[in-house]
Amino acid sequence: KNQVNPHFLFNTFNTLISVIEDDKESAVEFVQQLSKVYRYVLHTQGKNLVCLEEELTFLNSFTYLLKQRYGENLQILINIPDGLKESYIPPLTLQLLLENAVKHNIITSKRALLIDIYSDDDKFIIIRNVLQKKTSSSESTGIGLENIKERYKHASGKEIVIEETINYFTVKLPILEKK
Repeated sequence: KNQVNPHFLFNTFNTLISVIEDDKESAVEFVQQLSKVYRYVLHTQGKNLVCLEEELTFLNSFTYLLKQRYGENLQILINIPDGLKESYIPPLTLQLLLENAVKHNIITSKRALLIDIYSDDDKFIIIRNVLQKKTSSSESTGIGLENIKERYKHASGKEIVIEETINYFTVKLPILEKK
């Protein structure tokens, strides 16, 4: 719960103001999706693991909010096979990784941010974004990634893999089975 960035809430309310001004029906949908996001945050409080399918449903609501803010300048592709949706993940992990990608990368009409969420050989869930670092952004503290590392280690003893190349930033999350 503490990992949900306060700036996200501030930006979300600013986006809501403009949606209300432009389209009242869309504003209702926006509030419903925001409600789903915070209901999930409260529901998963204190849980070490949640079903991946539940996390992906939550992520759809979170993605809706981001897309309202960034439009087509933010492209998020999710391709997780149905067979993996019964595996487990620490709650809010995918949300935190999406939020980090948005926070640390340029998102404009000329440089859309592309984020892929997929699996490889049923061992990892991979979150990869095109690397287009903001130059004016403050340096990353790494707290979010450290939090995910610790939660994975605590829940499963497994380690996440973080890779940065000239073109991509990638985080590989081990697929977990509930004990």
